[in-house]
Amino acid sequence: MTDNYATAKECRPLFELMNQVKELAPWEWMEEMDIFGVQGPDAEEPDYVSVMGMAGEHFAVALYPGDRALTHLLEFEQIGPYGNPLDLLLIPQFQASFEDRNTLTDKDRKMLKELGLKYRGRNAWPQLRAQQPACVPWYIESADVPRMVRALEQLLVVAPRVKENPDVLIPAGSDAFLVRKATQQGDHIVWEEIVRTPSFSTEEGLMIELDSELMDTVYDLPEVSNTLEVALSMMPSPVSDDSGRPYFPYMFIVVESTSGMVMGMELLSPLPSLQAMWAEIPNQFLEQLAKVQVRPQVVHVNTELLASLLSGLEQLGIEFTLVEELPGVEAMQESLFGFLGGGLFEE
Repeated sequence: MTDNYATAKECRPLFELMNQVKELAPWEWMEEMDIFGVQGPDAEEPDYVSVMGMAGEHFAVALYPGDRALTHLLEFEQIGPYGNPLDLLLIPQFQASFEDRNTLTDKDRKMLKELGLKYRGRNAWPQLRAQQPACVPWYIESADVPRMVRALEQLLVVAPRVKENPDVLIPAGSDAFLVRKATQQGDHIVWEEIVRTPSFSTEEGLMIELDSELMDTVYDLPEVSNTLEVALSMMPSPVSDDSGRPYFPYMFIVVESTSGMVMGMELLSPLPSLQAMWAEIPNQFLEQLAKVQVRPQVVHVNTELLASLLSGLEQLGIEFTLVEELPGVEAMQESLFGFLGGGLFEE
């Protein structure tokens, strides 16, 4: 188990602030998309605070770290009911939520008991969680505490003002957000309010290192006219790593389009990060081609992400085409089996 999890002593300020938030009940007048930013003294970008609970189901304060997380959230909300619910698991966030007692784990209850904190009733028990992309919400770490403290402190400042005047959160310019920004002045932190427009970018800026030996191997393979389909999809059921942290593995699959035959399949872990996993995709594909001993002329992918990740392999004479559907992959995912055979390729 990691030793970076926040201790009960470190979390005490958070629980004290959560008690104040619960008493204030800002979800009675703030909706989930009534968002404002909180920027620490050394932070390059704000974190974004969202209040949940107006629907009377899940009561929480969510914190989205930085512009990229905010952009993913806004895109998810814009798609609405037509989107994939699993995509919500890809948005990094922290939550300070109020749960029923039976929702808490033994670790949660032990922490509250150690601090001498007692609660009664439904939606009354505080719980702290960090949502890493493609992982089940998990315990926060020590490094997460300061930013969550800042968020709750500033919510207690902003929420009463929103109650009096909802326009506080609607600065001039529809793409701008109110941001509470902290600056260090001597021994003191001074807060000011600014209006800031996020970058609205989901670009990850990945560093991809192609395996030169694999590149040479695949370049020398016989070229075939068959179209391959390549897909990367998150599995719907979580598994746990050695530390016990649950995550959703990804299935990377290569299928021959006409026959639907599976040419390669690999389960990948989003730990330590999705970015690290994505950076390995080109070499994973090269390994699959090296195993089946062919170099395709055309490869179909169904996401811009995959098209971008694999674009560096175009120097091998492979054309990557973005398409809406991958019938071979979809059939395989439905049946969950396939066998590799010979005599398939046409030179």
